[in-house]
Amino acid sequence: MKMPAFLDPARLRMPAAFTRLTPRERKLLLIVGGVAFAFINLFLARAVLRAVQSARAESQVQQSSWDVARGMLGQEQLWAARGAWLRQKQPALTQGRDRANVELLGEVDGLTKSHGLTLETPPVINPAEPTPAGAAAAQQSVSVTIDAKGSWEALVRFLHAAQQPEKFIVFENASIQADPTDAKLLRARLRVARWYAPPGS
Repeated sequence: MKMPAFLDPARLRMPAAFTRLTPRERKLLLIVGGVAFAFINLFLARAVLRAVQSARAESQVQQSSWDVARGMLGQEQLWAARGAWLRQKQPALTQGRDRANVELLGEVDGLTKSHGLTLETPPVINPAEPTPAGAAAAQQSVSVTIDAKGSWEALVRFLHAAQQPEKFIVFENASIQADPTDAKLLRARLRVARWYAPPGS
């Protein structure tokens, strides 16, 4: 039976350079080679582990997105009903921004007084914020900034009353701090806005 070529003793012979080494040098060379081999394997293992972790994280994000999409599709009737309610109830900005600002000022002034808050300074009408070029406006809004003062209970009642769904009033920014002169009172700077239906709706 003929021996395979890769098992030919002539081919399995040690390289001449290795045979010229002393036993101590051979041992040192094997140790160095083993350490280098171990480091290379460690580096490759870490790279593979990072790739697996990255793929796993990306898969979890995609799975989460799919779960949200499936949840929304499952609530299609609910969202359709909310959209219909919004189109029916959300007011349109038909009388101009100036008139809308006056109406919002009057409503905010009435809400603060009826719930025991004091306006420390006259309300400030905020300028309209431009819509970025190429973007469709989700709504049109007018807003005022007020500095109010009152008890914690009065502030909570005011916030609750102002944010009833059919009012379409939102607080776009709020800064609330304790009154330094009376620990029972709060000072609040609030940006109060009313959201109108988007243009053309």
